[in-house]
Amino acid sequence: MQETGLEAELYFLNHYKNIKTFSNGHLKDMRLFGDGYDFYIQTNKQAFLVEVKGIRDKQGALRLTQKEYDQAQAYSHDYVLVVVLNLSEKPYLLSIANPLKHLEFKVCERKQKSILEYHLIGQIK
Repeated sequence: MQETGLEAELYFLNHYKNIKTFSNGHLKDMRLFGDGYDFYIQTNKQAFLVEVKGIRDKQGALRLTQKEYDQAQAYSHDYVLVVVLNLSEKPYLLSIANPLKHLEFKVCERKQKSILEYHLIGQIK
């Protein structure tokens, strides 16, 4: 799943100016901040928070993390979900402004696996 996401983000980086809304925009990469969106795009008229998702086929499902959902809710008029569809063959971009208004999501609680850590006994001197 992460490989598909990275591939979709790279495709978006190379083609985002083909989306009319972003055609004159300046992009900032926000992926390392973990703020619930991948890119910040400032246009002459508006700033957008853009979350990119990838789907290998011409159709499919996707999920939003809690943080992504919260940001989409808080910044509804500035939040855009861009889905890169058909990644396996001939990718194309689908842009969905205010995705919580146009798409229906359900809550799915996922239990995480326990993570083992190894703690040093004593102190380093």
